[in-house]
Amino acid sequence: MANLEIPGQYDSLSQAPDPAWHTKIVSFETNAIIFTQSKQKPKKITLRGSDGREYAFIAKGSEDLRQDERIQRLYRAMDSLLTQSPSARAKALRIRTFHVLPLTRRSGLIEFVHGTEPVGRILLNSSDAAKKNVGHVSARHEAFIKARAMFGLSGKKRKDIDGDTLIQEDRMGVMCDLSKVPRPTHDDYLIAMANAELQASKKILRGLGHPGHSPAKDAIRQKLQVASGCPEAFLAARRVFAASLAASSISGWVVGLGDRHCENILLDVSHGSLVHVDFGYAFGTGTSTLPIPEIVPFRATRTFLGALEPLDAREWLETDMARVLTAFQSGKNLLEGAMDIFIRDPILDWTRETQQGDDVQKHVEMRVMHARSKLSLANPASICIEQCKSKHGQSMYWDGLQKLIMGDDDGARARAGETCEDVDEQVECLMDMATEPRILANSWTGWKSWL
Repeated sequence: MANLEIPGQYDSLSQAPDPAWHTKIVSFETNAIIFTQSKQKPKKITLRGSDGREYAFIAKGSEDLRQDERIQRLYRAMDSLLTQSPSARAKALRIRTFHVLPLTRRSGLIEFVHGTEPVGRILLNSSDAAKKNVGHVSARHEAFIKARAMFGLSGKKRKDIDGDTLIQEDRMGVMCDLSKVPRPTHDDYLIAMANAELQASKKILRGLGHPGHSPAKDAIRQKLQVASGCPEAFLAARRVFAASLAASSISGWVVGLGDRHCENILLDVSHGSLVHVDFGYAFGTGTSTLPIPEIVPFRATRTFLGALEPLDAREWLETDMARVLTAFQSGKNLLEGAMDIFIRDPILDWTRETQQGDDVQKHVEMRVMHARSKLSLANPASICIEQCKSKHGQSMYWDGLQKLIMGDDDGARARAGETCEDVDEQVECLMDMATEPRILANSWTGWKSWL
């Protein structure tokens, strides 16, 4: 065992590894912690190193961690570009990474990130009302989707759902007895998205975000305030949070990272940085292959933006995001080189996504090409439409989905065309999509867009 090294000592981009100085494994902690909430039941194990320190890892089985490891490698390349950019460095724009070690194609180790807590748990613990109503809020949103779908199909203001329950939709999303409303199907979501209406979307988001139903929009801000202890420390933590939100959002969009629900985003309350985990849906998978396409480019919902109040959260974030994207575009050759591994050795899940008779290599190259085009001023809405088209282009909902993605005729996304004039316009399009009520209100319920 004395010759086994602590994982994660070979991925530095700043200098070549020197195994002579690497920390070796001395022993293992005899007790392990099992995370029973997860279906795979991963275990937290602790390794004792020859330097006297303890190193915690999560051991996962029945999962291919090669994609997680490759994306972390890509994130480290992005972070190195941020440290080299004077404007990004001046704002402390960084991407928080961790080590991933695939052992086989079905198992591996993930570095345990100390001092963090899932944002979903923070929001749930922010009020007793939120804990009591968590299931009811989701049911209300599902009933809203069901009503919107039936309204889209019938064009009527009223629709009898099951003979007992009458949903009065009347373009405002009013619900009745939730226990009798059947859960929406995939088609229901697609119909609701294709027939999204602004006032109904605003109303349901406002209703689900009411303090009596779900956490207040300042839940993250309150958490940082309590952890900081004094106003000066809170202001510093808020600056770190804003910088981390901007950097992680743009980096996630470039790699096409999906499934950004609140349990997949960790917050380090000690200084405000965010850590993203679970990279199963990357390079546009959430948009191109899921039956309910993910249109939101990243999570910039009410609780995340509320943490930056009373300042203008959107203006703050757009300025920092433009700095991040500029740094990435200046070093796009480095990032494109890091993406080549996905083409040379595609993950098995990527090959399974192709339809029978499709060219697997072409499918993989198209996914990476979309990521590369983002570094060349591609319009975010145009890329989203291209990704959705492969699965939904021939469906009856396609015209409505395109309209939802492009927005109003006078909106920033419609003006941008296939490419944007500059980075500022690109970021404006992204924030427009991330905060569009019609997109948020009609997204999959499990994403909890009202938080």
